[in-house]
Amino acid sequence: MRARHAHAARALHVGPNPSGSWGRAGRTLGAPARIAVGRPAWLRLVSAWED
Repeated sequence: MRARHAHAARALHVGPNPSGSWGRAGRTLGAPARIAVGRPAWLRLVSAWED
């Protein structure tokens, strides 16, 4: 999950916080991030079934 989170950050060109916070039942991983102009953002990755 951390590897996918880092991949998403690179794809979206944001600088994530490597520590991150695990969410509900370990299905989400979120962390503060900075967008290109330096504004704060939040990057959250969710793992869920397709249906």
